[in-house]
Amino acid sequence: TFVNDAKREVEDGYNWNCLRGTIQILTVPGTFRYKLTGLNSRMRIRSVKNVTNRWDLTEAQQDQMTNWFLYQTPAQGAPYYYTKNGQDDDTQEPMVDLHPIPDGIVQVNVNVVSPQGDLVAYSDNIKIPAHLVVLGALAKAQAEMGVDPTRAEAAYTSAVQSAISR
Repeated sequence: TFVNDAKREVEDGYNWNCLRGTIQILTVPGTFRYKLTGLNSRMRIRSVKNVTNRWDLTEAQQDQMTNWFLYQTPAQGAPYYYTKNGQDDDTQEPMVDLHPIPDGIVQVNVNVVSPQGDLVAYSDNIKIPAHLVVLGALAKAQAEMGVDPTRAEAAYTSAVQSAISR
C-alpha cells in the first residue's frame, strides 16, 4: 500500500517523460465520441492535434459541447474542439468528444501522460524513478509505525523536487 501510494504521488506530481505517449484516433464520418484505448482514469491530456489539417484542438467546456450537440444542429467538418467525456462502461477507458462532428477520416493525436496502474506482482516494474517511490514508501511506513518521519519526508520531498527540476 505504501509503495503504491508513493508511486501515485510521484506520478501525479509531474508529467514524467516515461509516462508520456500518444493515442492516435482515425475519425469515422458521423462519429464524435472516441475511446482512449489503453489508458486509465488517472491519465492527463497534454495536447490534442488534428494531424490531417495541421492544427491544435482546443479543449471545450462540457456545457459548451452539450449546447453544440443538443440545442442546435451539430456542425460537421474537421474537428477544432475536444472534451473529456466519461469512460467506457466495459473497459473503464476514458472517452473524448470531438466537435465539429467529423465528416471524413481525420487523424487526431492525443498526447497524454498515462500513470501506471497499481503494482501487484513482484515482477512489476516501476516506470518513474524508483528511488523516489522507495523514499516515499519509507516515510509513509515510518509514520504508520509511530516513528518520527520528519527526516524521511524531507529526503523524499527533496529527491522529488530535484528529479523534477532535472
